[in-house]
Amino acid sequence: MQNLESLLDQAIEASDSGDKDEAIRIYERILFEKEDWATVHYNLGLIYKYRNDWDKSYHYI
Repeated sequence: MQNLESLLDQAIEASDSGDKDEAIRIYERILFEKEDWATVHYNLGLIYKYRNDWDKSYHYI
């Protein structure tokens, strides 16, 4: 789990710095390992919401 938490920190940092594509890539990697992590789903949903990609946002939230 520690490795996944480190990846979560990296994804949040990427997102906060404006690199949303990198954040998405990392979040999807996390979900490959732990598909039911609510925080990751929520954060992905928000990224897609702010991109006005409502279908993907709805999928994750």
